[in-house]
Amino acid sequence: MQTPRNVTLEILRHGPAHNQLLSPLTRYLALCGNHSPVTVNVPYEHNQYLARYMAFDYRDGADNTAKQRRELELQIVADEMSQILAGVPGLISELAERCENNSFTHFELVLSASELALLPFELANAPNGFPGAGQPLALQSQAPLCITRRVRRVENERFKWPDRPRVLFAAALPRHDEGLVLEHVTALRGALSPWVRRKARGEAPDEPSKRLTQHLTILPRASEQDLVRELSTGTYTHVHILAHGVKIKEGVDERFGLALYDEDHHDTTDLVSSSRLATIMRSFNVDGSDSLSQPTVLTVASCHGGAQGSVVGAGSSVAHALHEAGIPLVVSSQFPLSFAGSTMMVDILYRGLLWGHDPRVLLNKLRRQLKSHLPNTHDWASLVTYAALPNDLDAKLARVRIEQARRSIDVAFRYSDEFAEKDYFYSDANAQRQAEIGTAFDELESLIGYGKGMLEQISRELEQQSPRSDSNRFQLAEVYGLLGSTVKREAEAICRRIGCGENLPSGLDQEVWKVALRRSQAYYQRVFKLDRSESWALVQDLSVSVVLEDPLEPLHEKWELARLLSETNRYDEDRTTWAWSLSNLIELSLMSLMFPEGDGLPTKQRMKEKHEEVRRETLAWAEEFMMIVREDAWEILSQRRQLYRYLRWYYRDYPGLWTVAEYGGSPCDVPPLINGLCQQLLQTLPS
Repeated sequence: MQTPRNVTLEILRHGPAHNQLLSPLTRYLALCGNHSPVTVNVPYEHNQYLARYMAFDYRDGADNTAKQRRELELQIVADEMSQILAGVPGLISELAERCENNSFTHFELVLSASELALLPFELANAPNGFPGAGQPLALQSQAPLCITRRVRRVENERFKWPDRPRVLFAAALPRHDEGLVLEHVTALRGALSPWVRRKARGEAPDEPSKRLTQHLTILPRASEQDLVRELSTGTYTHVHILAHGVKIKEGVDERFGLALYDEDHHDTTDLVSSSRLATIMRSFNVDGSDSLSQPTVLTVASCHGGAQGSVVGAGSSVAHALHEAGIPLVVSSQFPLSFAGSTMMVDILYRGLLWGHDPRVLLNKLRRQLKSHLPNTHDWASLVTYAALPNDLDAKLARVRIEQARRSIDVAFRYSDEFAEKDYFYSDANAQRQAEIGTAFDELESLIGYGKGMLEQISRELEQQSPRSDSNRFQLAEVYGLLGSTVKREAEAICRRIGCGENLPSGLDQEVWKVALRRSQAYYQRVFKLDRSESWALVQDLSVSVVLEDPLEPLHEKWELARLLSETNRYDEDRTTWAWSLSNLIELSLMSLMFPEGDGLPTKQRMKEKHEEVRRETLAWAEEFMMIVREDAWEILSQRRQLYRYLRWYYRDYPGLWTVAEYGGSPCDVPPLINGLCQQLLQTLPS
């Protein structure tokens, strides 16, 4: 999808942000793009609007009369919001210009005057001169757009989208509404499931739940103290709050806040004002630093969560105050939100946000789903979003999508790999294990589907960008590398299932894993073509050629090049580059046994000498490798995984460790030597 085009409308007035009431006498200055500023007014008095606002409450009744009244009031307010926007000619021009070719638009309202936060601009109809005129601006399809708000004092460059999300869910509902808590937990678990490994064979039933806690913390009866304790760890990137909105009296002022539990008196409600909640969200971290906790995303599912309340005194709505405190993205509700709407909000937003999808597109999708699936509510109009998005959001999100796809695929394969711990191949197992392995393979296809599809989508987007910048080219090489690794592991899983015997599952071809391996090789070749410094891709290309028995003589030049590049990167200042160069050298040493020396077959004595040379060299590379990486480093896991491929898959027809004395001097006897060397190497690497 193209980058959303941005249109910003800023509405200002003289004086402090607070202590003002809505009034037709108040003059506001509206600025949009390079157009001349214009003066706008709101069409009603403060109390007049509050009276209308009360009609939007579902608690007024569910009968036809109440529904008709709500619909009428919504239409009236929508027309009034449209008149305000239509009073800014520059806005109409900007929206119409930006919405050519059916492109997506981000319409940003900058509202620092707190009384304006009360107005539901999201209800406005598309003005005349704009595509879809007369339809709800946020729902019309001719020029789709997302409406967000921003407080002027919040800088958009502070927005850092996390690539390793961790979610805190804080619920504080009465016991008779706790079924809704379970629905939200289910939605969050579903959104996080691609990164939580399923229950493995022989594992305790509660182990998957323990793994879930690495990504999600649940406070089913949340209090202010609970929130401070959790947020002070500084590890939460997303916070979701489910609580009832309440009116809180502050002197002569009346505002909306949230009803949490009182930690000391569990049956007592703690009424938390918006300003107090903002302070809670920005607690000091317990790590001893002077930094404050700062979740990137905060969603509030509550009645009146985005409502302004009275503006006689200082303060603002929950969403407005949380954003003003420095939280980049806050999603809440301007009007009461139905239970079904709140669950849909969690499901759609978190399934997209955790994958790194554009929040602006997600919000547009959510409004449409609320309108189509819950036609008897006005939940679609209730949504209010405060966002301070950076200019390079697309680049940040692309990085997140790549990382999340990689983690999702890795979790899927780890679940599948569990079935290979004892009997590696389908054809080696008994009937029960064959059924288990077959089921695991079928599940694997669905588990890796979204992550692999995400990588393929990113690669298509990068391929279409022209001219291709260096950063674009390197990122495309990274995506190709991940796809090559994924398809190679798919080929391994296929081979694990069908084995090398004649007893194959119905409909599976013996050669299917080789076809997948060729596809993997093609991705590695693309990586090296895009970035010649990625010598590891050349090594993987070479290893696939050797395994699939390509002619060895033409491959020797490629082997020499890979060796030269890897030795050049040795002792690189970047320890990761250094480690990968050593990993390459280990694998190249193993493959060197496959290449002939001179004409004809070598003598038995020469093969014995060569094997010993390769053994010493390879173990020396492994020893140096272990000196520069941590014992829990990902590079070790990758190295062990590749060694097991040589030992269990590439040359699996040759049993165990063969000694040099048993070596017969013919080419088919080389794999046993590689297997034996792999076993020695695996003993040097921590498991």
